[in-house]
Amino acid sequence: MMSFSKDPDKRPSEKLLKKFSKLLFIAVLIFAVVFCCTLFSKGSVKNNSIVVKSAINNIGELATSEYSYTMVQTSEKPKKEVFGFAIPLTASKVIYSYDGLIKAGFDFTQIDVDLNKVTKTITCTLPETKILSSEVKYDSLNVYDENNNPFNAFTFEDMNLSIADLQQKAEQSAIDSGLLTNAYENAKTVIKSSISGLYDSDKYTLEFK
Repeated sequence: MMSFSKDPDKRPSEKLLKKFSKLLFIAVLIFAVVFCCTLFSKGSVKNNSIVVKSAINNIGELATSEYSYTMVQTSEKPKKEVFGFAIPLTASKVIYSYDGLIKAGFDFTQIDVDLNKVTKTITCTLPETKILSSEVKYDSLNVYDENNNPFNAFTFEDMNLSIADLQQKAEQSAIDSGLLTNAYENAKTVIKSSISGLYDSDKYTLEFK
């Protein structure tokens, strides 16, 4: 009886083929898991903003002071996680800047003026100063650095949240820089100028509350 034996040269090739098939299967599985995580999970965006240029100017409108700025913001999305394990190379980061303009002042209809002809006193009661408008100039966008992973890319929703965060920080920076105080002092200058044309400033004393 004749016996047949397997060719020993083919065994290593079969082993390599099986090993390659396993590695390919694992790679496809990892890709599928990452893709599903991208579709069904949302990573939180971390924002870090810095005001790099600002200025306060007087304006004679209902808004009596304005604050112009250029703010640089760093937005980051952390690595995707699968079963509690962070997936390498899935973090995203972008550094960009926007210009903006914030106006502060009063609702002049709420200003109360009392004239006392006996004491020769004009008492002007002003409401609290407040931010009247906060504008981000979208056409001023300047991107400095971008590392946008396709599996964890920034969406329009992420960018809108980042811009809202940028506005809030810019408004706080404007307040810290004295925008509301400047608006109040400039309002008094505007009112003094208006009243001086109606009453003799040498005879009447103007007071603010």
